[in-house]
Amino acid sequence: MEGINWKGKSDIRSATVRGYLVAAVGLFLKRGFDSPINLEDKNEDALVLIHNREREETIAKQRKPLDTLIFAELILQGKEEGATDIWLVSKVTSLGRVIGPRAGEYSQKTQYKVEVHEYPSGKKEIKALTRNDFIFLDKSGRRISTFNSNTRARVARVRIKFRIQKNRQNGQEITAVCDRDNPDICPVLAAFDLYMHSIEIEQPDDLPLVAMLDDKRKIKYLTYSKVASVLRKIAKKVHPDWSQEEINKISAHSIRVWACVLLDEAGKLPSFIKSRLRWLGESYRTYLRDTAVINEQHNEALKKTSDEVLALLLGNLDDSLLPAEVEEDEDMGEYIDSDE
Repeated sequence: MEGINWKGKSDIRSATVRGYLVAAVGLFLKRGFDSPINLEDKNEDALVLIHNREREETIAKQRKPLDTLIFAELILQGKEEGATDIWLVSKVTSLGRVIGPRAGEYSQKTQYKVEVHEYPSGKKEIKALTRNDFIFLDKSGRRISTFNSNTRARVARVRIKFRIQKNRQNGQEITAVCDRDNPDICPVLAAFDLYMHSIEIEQPDDLPLVAMLDDKRKIKYLTYSKVASVLRKIAKKVHPDWSQEEINKISAHSIRVWACVLLDEAGKLPSFIKSRLRWLGESYRTYLRDTAVINEQHNEALKKTSDEVLALLLGNLDDSLLPAEVEEDEDMGEYIDSDE
């Protein structure tokens, strides 16, 4: 990693170095020697070096959040395209900016294979949300059981169950409320549209909700790469000044990052962010970003002090605050400042 390697590379991934280290330890053990390093001791110099590099890599590849320009263009294109991949991404994003889904909760690694988590017992659980995970309610709290344009007009909220989660809080439920004043970006109506679309394409209710038909009318899924491709294309259109490196930091994970950033910009407490977006620890902090809204809030927080300084600069300084002029003391000798 420090450049002293067989190819003279200036940059080698931490995972590669860790692999070499484990292989070297294995070679020692196979020959009957003691291991030259304790792989369980985080204070070992080599492991400290690798850990520090991992942190550098994490910061370097941090995903950019979406923003209002990207979101607005995505909604516009989704409305024009109909039930295509862009339409699906637009609906997922409308819902996602509120619930902050992990990429695996709405997309797959490949178009035709469903990702599952296998427990040590052998039990398998589909990672992505299915129709069975959604319950729609009207204003009176009654469950909606039929799905058409009439019931769409009645829906007031949706309760979503996350059966399998990275934080191991399996079965956690989150409720989102309908935003009737902004129907084009309402999270509940977006969820309802995805739900109805899933029924229309005859997707089983225990398989991933976010799906579409290919040219042969076979079910296929959004992939991480397809989501990234759609979002990057739109980002490039609305942000022509962004570098390719910045564009590449937009991914399927950017929806969750944006959900976190939006709550932070709104001034919500960490406990609120963690509860709504389903974090147990403090890892959500890695999603926070130095956004324009945060910058403005910083200025607002300093407004009182800034006004006081401005008043002084405009000549409103009280003469009584100035030191009195006195004669120089010639008898005090040399004065040495302890700070020098």
